[in-house]
Amino acid sequence: MTLKSKNLQAQEWATTPIARRICDLTNNFYVMSYRYKCPRCFNEKGQPGKTFAGHDHGLMKKSLPESLVLEFPAILTHRSAISNDMMDMVRSCFSNGMGSTPFTNMLTMLHTKRHNIIEFIFILVREELQKLQEKNNTHSITKYISTTTKHQFQKTFSAFNDKNQYAGFVPSSKYLSECFEEFVEIHRKEYDQHTATQPATVLTVDHCYKTCKHIFKLENTKIF
Repeated sequence: MTLKSKNLQAQEWATTPIARRICDLTNNFYVMSYRYKCPRCFNEKGQPGKTFAGHDHGLMKKSLPESLVLEFPAILTHRSAISNDMMDMVRSCFSNGMGSTPFTNMLTMLHTKRHNIIEFIFILVREELQKLQEKNNTHSITKYISTTTKHQFQKTFSAFNDKNQYAGFVPSSKYLSECFEEFVEIHRKEYDQHTATQPATVLTVDHCYKTCKHIFKLENTKIF
């Protein structure tokens, strides 16, 4: 994204999509923002007046101080996003031998555990309100709670994968791997610089012949 002017015009709340879902360690949250028009930028049709979402990384980097940009809580991809805490956990686990599939399984456990705890709290509160209804409602506040929540708390709690209510979601292992690879590519210069500053105390080379082991045999016998 190339922003050619800092004199942006506020338009309206984004509608397609309304918000961007951010996957965190135990739940998901959403980012909503205004759309802004740059009068000197050209859209896909070659017309002036291209619009940008307020959470667009290029827009924030051009129009906000770096201290505020660093406060943004997520790393955006093409149509989704993961939180900064999630990326920190991905980096730590991937660097210490935990693959993307076990990490996704762990993430699924954490998300479903949070859902189960909320559902259990829902059941406990529903039972408490039902007990209040069975007693003599002498206080006005008790009457208010009983009449306004009677119908609501007769319903069951939403399922984890119900898209219209709880809408639980865990990203796939492939998606997390791609996010990690993209993160490494973005910060490759910093990694190379850090590696170059380290002392060469021990140097090792992997000098094995794995290719020959898999493609060459002598009289149907592996020679490696």
